[in-house]
Amino acid sequence: MRLFSSLRSRIFVASALLAVLCIGVAIYLVNVRVTAEAERTLEREIVSASALVDNLRTTRTETFMQMARFIADAPPLKAAVDTNDPPTVQAIADRYQNQVKSNLLLGSRTCCSSPTRPAVCWPPSARRDARRRLFPASRRSTTRWADVKASASFRSPRG
Repeated sequence: MRLFSSLRSRIFVASALLAVLCIGVAIYLVNVRVTAEAERTLEREIVSASALVDNLRTTRTETFMQMARFIADAPPLKAAVDTNDPPTVQAIADRYQNQVKSNLLLGSRTCCSSPTRPAVCWPPSARRDARRRLFPASRRSTTRWADVKASASFRSPRG
Protein backbone atom coordinates (compact mmCIF):
# COMPACT_ATOMS: atom_id res chain seq x y z
CA MET A 1 0.00 0.00 0.00
CA ARG A 2 1.90 2.90 -1.31
CA LEU A 3 -0.97 5.31 -0.63
CA PHE A 4 -0.42 5.25 3.13
CA SER A 5 3.33 4.84 3.02
CA SER A 6 4.18 8.48 3.51
CA LEU A 7 3.10 10.70 6.37
CA ARG A 8 1.85 13.35 3.95
CA SER A 9 -0.55 10.86 2.33
CA ARG A 10 -1.89 9.69 5.66
CA ILE A 11 -2.49 13.27 6.85
CA PHE A 12 -4.21 14.11 3.55
CA VAL A 13 -6.52 11.08 3.70
CA ALA A 14 -7.34 11.73 7.38
CA SER A 15 -8.06 15.42 6.70
CA ALA A 16 -10.23 14.59 3.67
CA LEU A 17 -12.12 11.92 5.62
CA LEU A 18 -12.66 14.34 8.52
CA ALA A 19 -13.93 17.06 6.15
CA VAL A 20 -16.34 14.65 4.40
CA LEU A 21 -17.56 13.34 7.74
CA CYS A 22 -18.18 16.87 9.10
CA ILE A 23 -20.01 17.93 5.95
CA GLY A 24 -22.09 14.73 6.00
CA VAL A 25 -23.12 15.25 9.64
CA ALA A 26 -23.99 18.91 8.95
CA ILE A 27 -26.11 17.96 5.93
CA TYR A 28 -27.88 15.26 7.96
CA LEU A 29 -28.68 17.67 10.82
CA VAL A 30 -29.93 20.36 8.44
CA ASN A 31 -32.06 17.81 6.62
CA VAL A 32 -33.64 16.63 9.89
CA ARG A 33 -34.47 20.20 10.95
CA VAL A 34 -35.84 21.23 7.56
CA THR A 35 -37.99 18.09 7.34
CA ALA A 36 -39.41 18.65 10.84
CA GLU A 37 -40.19 22.30 10.05
CA ALA A 38 -41.79 21.38 6.72
CA GLU A 39 -44.01 18.80 8.45
CA ARG A 40 -45.09 21.35 11.09
CA THR A 41 -45.85 23.94 8.39
CA LEU A 42 -47.78 21.39 6.35
CA GLU A 43 -49.81 20.39 9.39
CA ARG A 44 -50.64 24.06 10.15
CA GLU A 45 -51.68 24.62 6.52
CA ILE A 46 -53.88 21.52 6.55
CA VAL A 47 -55.61 22.70 9.72
CA SER A 48 -56.10 26.15 8.18
CA ALA A 49 -57.44 24.67 4.95
CA SER A 50 -59.85 22.41 6.82
CA ALA A 51 -61.18 25.41 8.73
CA LEU A 52 -61.72 27.25 5.44
CA VAL A 53 -63.49 24.24 3.92
CA ASP A 54 -65.70 23.93 7.00
CA ASN A 55 -66.51 27.65 6.83
CA LEU A 56 -67.35 27.34 3.12
CA ARG A 57 -69.57 24.33 3.78
CA THR A 58 -71.41 26.18 6.53
CA THR A 59 -71.84 29.28 4.36
CA ARG A 60 -73.10 27.25 1.40
CA THR A 61 -75.53 25.36 3.64
CA GLU A 62 -76.89 28.63 5.01
CA THR A 63 -77.22 30.05 1.49
CA PHE A 64 -79.06 26.99 0.23
CA MET A 65 -81.35 27.06 3.27
CA GLN A 66 -82.14 30.75 2.70
CA MET A 67 -82.87 30.18 -0.97
CA ALA A 68 -85.03 27.13 -0.15
CA ARG A 69 -87.03 29.22 2.32
CA PHE A 70 -87.32 31.99 -0.25
CA ILE A 71 -88.55 29.59 -2.93
CA ALA A 72 -90.98 27.94 -0.52
CA ASP A 73 -92.38 31.32 0.54
CA ALA A 74 -92.48 32.77 -3.00
CA PRO A 75 -96.23 32.31 -3.80
CA PRO A 76 -97.31 35.49 -1.91
CA LEU A 77 -94.65 37.46 -3.76
CA LYS A 78 -95.71 35.99 -7.09
CA ALA A 79 -99.33 36.82 -6.32
CA ALA A 80 -98.34 40.39 -5.47
CA VAL A 81 -96.49 40.70 -8.79
CA ASP A 82 -99.61 39.50 -10.60
CA THR A 83 -101.59 42.40 -9.11
CA ASN A 84 -99.35 44.75 -11.14
CA ASP A 85 -99.56 47.24 -8.27
CA PRO A 86 -96.10 48.61 -7.37
CA PRO A 87 -96.87 49.52 -3.72
CA THR A 88 -98.25 46.02 -3.07
CA VAL A 89 -95.23 44.41 -4.68
CA GLN A 90 -92.80 46.77 -2.95
CA ALA A 91 -94.03 45.94 0.56
CA ILE A 92 -93.67 42.20 0.04
CA ALA A 93 -90.48 42.48 -2.02
CA ASP A 94 -88.74 44.50 0.71
CA ARG A 95 -89.41 41.72 3.20
CA TYR A 96 -88.03 39.07 0.85
CA GLN A 97 -85.06 41.23 -0.08
CA ASN A 98 -84.09 41.45 3.60
CA GLN A 99 -84.70 37.72 4.02
CA VAL A 100 -82.24 36.75 1.29
CA LYS A 101 -79.80 39.56 2.24
CA SER A 102 -79.78 40.94 -1.27
CA ASN A 103 -79.11 44.39 -2.68
CA LEU A 104 -81.32 43.73 -5.68
CA LEU A 105 -84.53 41.74 -5.99
CA LEU A 106 -85.82 41.48 -9.54
CA GLY A 107 -89.29 40.13 -10.27
CA SER A 108 -91.01 39.65 -13.57
CA ARG A 109 -94.04 37.93 -15.03
CA THR A 110 -93.91 35.32 -17.77
CA CYS A 111 -96.41 37.27 -19.86
CA CYS A 112 -93.71 39.82 -20.50
CA SER A 113 -93.13 40.47 -24.20
CA SER A 114 -89.41 40.93 -23.67
CA PRO A 115 -87.54 38.62 -21.29
CA THR A 116 -85.14 41.43 -20.37
CA ARG A 117 -87.87 43.86 -19.29
CA PRO A 118 -89.94 43.28 -16.12
CA ALA A 119 -93.64 42.89 -16.75
CA VAL A 120 -94.57 45.00 -13.73
CA CYS A 121 -95.21 48.34 -15.36
CA TRP A 122 -93.77 50.72 -12.85
CA PRO A 123 -93.92 54.36 -13.80
CA PRO A 124 -90.55 55.84 -14.85
CA SER A 125 -90.46 58.01 -11.72
CA ALA A 126 -90.77 54.91 -9.49
CA ARG A 127 -87.96 53.23 -11.41
CA ARG A 128 -85.78 56.32 -11.03
CA ASP A 129 -86.51 56.45 -7.31
CA ALA A 130 -85.63 52.78 -6.92
CA ARG A 131 -82.41 53.30 -8.87
CA ARG A 132 -81.48 56.29 -6.69
CA ARG A 133 -82.17 54.30 -3.54
CA LEU A 134 -80.16 51.31 -4.72
CA PHE A 135 -77.27 53.34 -6.19
CA PRO A 136 -76.80 56.65 -4.32
CA ALA A 137 -75.42 59.62 -6.29
CA SER A 138 -72.08 59.36 -4.52
CA ARG A 139 -71.60 55.84 -5.90
CA ARG A 140 -73.57 56.02 -9.13
CA SER A 141 -70.61 56.68 -11.44
CA THR A 142 -68.38 54.02 -9.87
CA THR A 143 -70.97 51.30 -9.29
CA ARG A 144 -70.23 48.08 -11.12
CA TRP A 145 -72.19 44.84 -11.13
CA ALA A 146 -69.61 43.41 -8.73
CA ASP A 147 -70.82 45.95 -6.13
CA VAL A 148 -74.27 44.36 -6.07
CA LYS A 149 -73.75 41.75 -3.38
CA ALA A 150 -76.44 39.32 -4.45
CA SER A 151 -79.58 39.25 -6.46
CA ALA A 152 -82.58 36.99 -6.23
CA SER A 153 -84.78 36.47 -9.21
CA PHE A 154 -88.20 34.93 -9.55
CA ARG A 155 -90.79 34.58 -12.31
CA SER A 156 -94.50 34.66 -11.80
CA PRO A 157 -96.82 32.57 -13.96
CA ARG A 158 -99.13 34.50 -16.21
CA GLY A 159 -102.14 35.62 -14.20
